Amino acid sequence: MGRRSRHIQYIIRAVVILLLIIFADQVFNKVVYLHTHVLDSGNVLTHAHPFDKGVDTEPVKRHQHTWEQIMFLDNIQFLFLVFFSVLSLLIYGSEKRRFNNNASLYPATCLHTNYGRAPPVL
Repeated sequence: MGRRSRHIQYIIRAVVILLLIIFADQVFNKVVYLHTHVLDSGNVLTHAHPFDKGVDTEPVKRHQHTWEQIMFLDNIQFLFLVFFSVLSLLIYGSEKRRFNNNASLYPATCLHTNYGRAPPVL
């Protein structure tokens, strides 16, 4: 394994650990800070973000958000899923290329293509 390959493996491992930390943080955030707002239009909005629970104890929270904050909080999980999926496909593609390159290093005589026949059936 070359130096470049080890470097790439280190980067992939670091990114995976970072994604796991972000995922755990999102789960913790959702469990601890999930709350509901009723907007002026009458729509009900449920999202999660850190806030002072001691000040706002009502079931429907009174703190306000800008439209940009609402859109960000609404889309952050979707964006994480998209980022995770794209990164996984990139990693899978690089692993697949590396596997195919290594397979070409072995001579054809090492590959068993004649499997024989199946055992008899009683």
